[in-house]
Amino acid sequence: MRLRTFTALLAVTAVSLTLGRAEIIDGEVVKKGDPLAKFTVRIYSPEGICTGTLVTRNIVMTAAHCMVDGNGRIFPHAEDFTVVFNQFESEFLDLDAKTKITASKAILDRGYLGADSRHTDQGYTLFVTKNHDVGLIRLEKDAPAEFTPIPIALRSEIDQYSNTLLVAGYGRESDTKDAVSGRLKSAKVKLVSNGKRYSRIETTYGTGLTCSGDSGGPLLIVTPEGYKLAGVHNTGVKGCMTGPAAAARIVDYTDFLDQAMRRLGSNSELLFTTKPTAKRPSSIWPSL
Repeated sequence: MRLRTFTALLAVTAVSLTLGRAEIIDGEVVKKGDPLAKFTVRIYSPEGICTGTLVTRNIVMTAAHCMVDGNGRIFPHAEDFTVVFNQFESEFLDLDAKTKITASKAILDRGYLGADSRHTDQGYTLFVTKNHDVGLIRLEKDAPAEFTPIPIALRSEIDQYSNTLLVAGYGRESDTKDAVSGRLKSAKVKLVSNGKRYSRIETTYGTGLTCSGDSGGPLLIVTPEGYKLAGVHNTGVKGCMTGPAAAARIVDYTDFLDQAMRRLGSNSELLFTTKPTAKRPSSIWPSL
């Protein structure tokens, strides 16, 4: 997702804010009853807004960069995160008017904070991640009954159904400062790469594209069984409309998911219809 400068930012900007403010450019507004609205949620933290995906009745998956502050420190308390479920009383999501659930525990892949960083011309230090930008949030109670967790796609399924890739997320809908925000949108995207070198999927504009923020939101495929989660949005390069966006390919994180789900009091078997073999080692931070 493209990074944007905000006038209110300090010399060291918040990673979760710069990468966590979401907007899908073009695309379509998701209406009540669409299955996308049953697993795509909005996440509030002290420093920004992200999107997440419901993967079990009480666990949401998002990006690791949504879980750290501008100094690269993990937020100290799980209660810093609030997950909002859109009940569609109106098209726009209002934190006070919708169902919201506080987190009770949160875990991210510790490899994320070992990623390369760079300096922008504004002087900010920002993480540029190729891998590990994945985290899990356990809710203090189950999601509302009408919301349905989504399973994680295997690599072979991503290859098979790559022509069905789409994204979903909340937030502003253009580069303009006063753009509409707070409603769920989706867009078809085109596959650029599902390569083996990095555990990521790169996509580019189809009917729309993520911009500076749909961070943590789902990259999806559509199979005969329905939607499956192919990736979690991390970041992008170049322009919103022209440059590729990167998503962590979740199937490559089975070791992390095994450890993290146990730490969250759950079982990683719940995340897959067919569980893959672990691809590479991964590690987790102590739980929030």
